[in-house]
Amino acid sequence: MRSTKSENAVKWGLRAHAIAYAIAIPAQIIVWWTVTPEHFFWPLWPALGWGVGLACHALAVSSSKTRTGS
Repeated sequence: MRSTKSENAVKWGLRAHAIAYAIAIPAQIIVWWTVTPEHFFWPLWPALGWGVGLACHALAVSSSKTRTGS
């Protein structure tokens, strides 16, 4: 069973990952919009790739909670 300190670290890690995603993806969209609005919407690819990574991180956190019974 995990200690409370490590459970909090896992939760904060996921939260930091989600906050970084929530800041970086809109920033990329703003760069795309101001620099190349007539071209292909390239921020889609980082958003999808990072979104998959974030979803995997969230699944890993939730599965570790069920394994430990939290």
